[in-house]
Amino acid sequence: MFDNTITLTRAGASVALVRINQDQYSSEYRLRSATEEHRFYIRHSKEKADAQKQMERHNFVYERTLFATATTKEVLESVSITARYQIGTDPATCLATALAGLGFGTSANLTRVIAGES
Repeated sequence: MFDNTITLTRAGASVALVRINQDQYSSEYRLRSATEEHRFYIRHSKEKADAQKQMERHNFVYERTLFATATTKEVLESVSITARYQIGTDPATCLATALAGLGFGTSANLTRVIAGES
């Protein structure tokens, strides 16, 4: 199990989120101030669509909400990462695949993706 606090770095600043919920297969962390809220979720599940190729799903989601003011609308930003593996796959190969996919997430590549390139 992860610690009760998870610290992320957003725009060069540390964001320390505290666990507010934990059950068998997921955890939720939150930091709330007068102007914004940060939430981070870690979830695990099994997909049951195809009995021959049952998949494990592991994901995390980071969300930031900038609250509305008298002159601005509320803004929600979210990013999620999902790793799916056939049950029984060697964890080392799953890790190698996850790291390869995440390696694409450089600042330069993400800038291009956010700009709509594909």
